[in-house]
Amino acid sequence: SKVRRLEEIVQLTGATPVHLSAHLHDRVVAAISHLPHVAAAALALQAALIDEGSLSRLAAGGFRDITQIASSDAALGAGISRETSRELLPVLDQYIQLLQDFRTSLAADTAFSLEQFFHQAAHYRNTLPVDGRGALTAMSPLNGYVPDQPGVLGHVTTLLGEQGVNIRNIRIKELRAYEGGCLQMLLPDSAQAGKA
Repeated sequence: SKVRRLEEIVQLTGATPVHLSAHLHDRVVAAISHLPHVAAAALALQAALIDEGSLSRLAAGGFRDITQIASSDAALGAGISRETSRELLPVLDQYIQLLQDFRTSLAADTAFSLEQFFHQAAHYRNTLPVDGRGALTAMSPLNGYVPDQPGVLGHVTTLLGEQGVNIRNIRIKELRAYEGGCLQMLLPDSAQAGKA
């Protein structure tokens, strides 16, 4: 059948075919791709609103990681949001309600509700598959400690390149307690991280 042939073609690309109705697909992608883009942009804008110079210097890797998608093309983000507004608006409403519920619990200092918020989120997040690709690109982080010497970065990247490891993103974080730095790399997947 044509569907089976299409599945075979999709599998040849390394992807896993999934059967979904068009409506369900659009709703799911709104939740796992479009909404995170909006949330990342909002987090970056919130930081910008209160940054008087120190925030950008103190922002740790976690903040950069969670807001990474905010660096995407602005016109593309706006276009996708407009094109998918029918699916994105209800998901956005649910997200806003979750934040409002969290705010209510926090203002009332309701420890149980706050703990449930984080517990339920962690439980669902921990059930997600570790490997595989979804609507959002999943990357594997790899940290390495390197001495502060000329040529070290080139040596490391050359070694990885010779082994066919693709580095998607790289940065060096200065460490006060260490005479050198922490080389932080984002690799395409866990297999590449293992090889590295």
